[in-house]
Amino acid sequence: MFFFIRKQSALDSAQRIADQIREILTGIDNANKKLSNVSFLNGTTLSLTASTGTITLAHGLGRVPAGWIVTRSTAALPDIYETARTSTTITFSKATAALIDLWIY
Repeated sequence: MFFFIRKQSALDSAQRIADQIREILTGIDNANKKLSNVSFLNGTTLSLTASTGTITLAHGLGRVPAGWIVTRSTAALPDIYETARTSTTITFSKATAALIDLWIY
């Protein structure tokens, strides 16, 4: 009685590894596509250095921002509020003279 055992060739192993890598990269690509739709992750940092009054900044997002948060302030209480937003600019009014960094998303 004869038993034949097929030895796996190096080409078969390489193909299996290539298939596994392709599957992993496809999963990463799908995750990146989902994350690119999360507006909070696709933002920019802007700094307000003006004193009191109204200031309009170009945000460069190419879309109307979904929102913004203060990330740093040199004042104890950053007194700032938004008065307008468009696909190219965002306008703020501030009553306190301070340097304020914002995350615009």
